[in-house]
Amino acid sequence: RSRPAREALTATNNIPALGEAILITLDSLAESQWNSIKLAAVDVIKQLNTAIVEDDALASFFPKIVSSLTRILTPGSSNKAGYRVIEQGLEALTLLFTRLLSDNSTKDLPSLTSTNNTETANGVLRSTSWLQATVSQIKIALANIYKMRNHDKSEVRRALLKLCLCVMRDCRKSLADCISMSIETVIGLIGRDGANDAIENELRTTLLADHKLADLLRESLHDWVVSFPRIMRSMDDNKRHLIIHQISVTLRVLGPDQANIGDRLADALRDGLSAVLTDSKGLEELHSALT
Repeated sequence: RSRPAREALTATNNIPALGEAILITLDSLAESQWNSIKLAAVDVIKQLNTAIVEDDALASFFPKIVSSLTRILTPGSSNKAGYRVIEQGLEALTLLFTRLLSDNSTKDLPSLTSTNNTETANGVLRSTSWLQATVSQIKIALANIYKMRNHDKSEVRRALLKLCLCVMRDCRKSLADCISMSIETVIGLIGRDGANDAIENELRTTLLADHKLADLLRESLHDWVVSFPRIMRSMDDNKRHLIIHQISVTLRVLGPDQANIGDRLADALRDGLSAVLTDSKGLEELHSALT
């Protein structure tokens, strides 16, 4: 684990062997039917985050790692993974996002044209064009991974919360296109553990320490409240239940002082509630969300 040993790992003459070992590990993760093998493969991925010193070298394996992790982190996958594998897989993804995609690590990336060499002897050369291509892959991956918010194990939901907070807090600029669905996922995670919801308490504590994150949540609340009357007049029960949950949870998490509901938003809430009160099914949904 010494720095010279880690640097030797990505020495030019060792890259082919390292690449082959990583590919075998990722194939085992995606294809093996045994959770013990999957768990060992995820552990290797987590160790790579500290073992590979150079960001560019790690970035060369990043697309394949994300693809393999997404396969086990997508609900309904044909090769179902145990909840410990899913939990550790989410943690591995969070570590990699923090290392390679955080705003701090991407703020000084060079701008390269198509004529520039985007590869080095030890891997890809991270640039703004690399980031743009990577973000497109990440957005698709997260859209599938975030479906884990309905997982029945609290360990998985808490690991997913940490991934969402990483995107919202550490990758606010680099993964700007993923912020909205990350917020929706966090709000969707709340309410599964009863009155003393650990995720809700953790989010509330995080918001108190991060005012910019609270601002993002207020922006989402504004959008939800504005669309509230229209959705409540629709016949889509799933959308009606979802927006009631989103608004009620966000108001509860932010509290009356931070929610900052102005007159226009209050009017939208009133119109939406009027639609609910004229519909017995909508009234049942509202009662369910509030209790």
